[in-house]
Amino acid sequence: MESPFVTDCWQILELFSKLETLRFADFVQVWKETRFVYLQGVGQDEYQQREILVQLFSTASAYLSDCFPVNVRVAALYLLYALYNTQTHEPSVQIRLVPEMWIKLEELHLQLRSEGVSVTMLSCLFNVCGTSIVMLTILLAS
Repeated sequence: MESPFVTDCWQILELFSKLETLRFADFVQVWKETRFVYLQGVGQDEYQQREILVQLFSTASAYLSDCFPVNVRVAALYLLYALYNTQTHEPSVQIRLVPEMWIKLEELHLQLRSEGVSVTMLSCLFNVCGTSIVMLTILLAS
């Protein structure tokens, strides 16, 4: 089943991509202009809001695939980071990624470094289980 948030996620990724930059500050500006943070409060109760956030994480992480351009993949990382850090849930809703996606993220990091893009590594610990990744490294271009 496709997430109802595909259009919302694609909109913010596309707006950021049109800026032709990888700067996190520029992503934050798009985030604020689109008022994306308000999607997290759409549900009728906390359970529904948590489920919406899980769907947003899942939708955004789909854009990390190497079939998308670099600027879309970086924007997807920024989106995951922003969603995670603006949630109000206790305990926090976790981002779940399979190990193959971790490898793709490392490859993206190496690609950006080889192209001379200045990136700052921001490590965020996530409470995960099973085949998910214990630590997600989010790239913040400076």
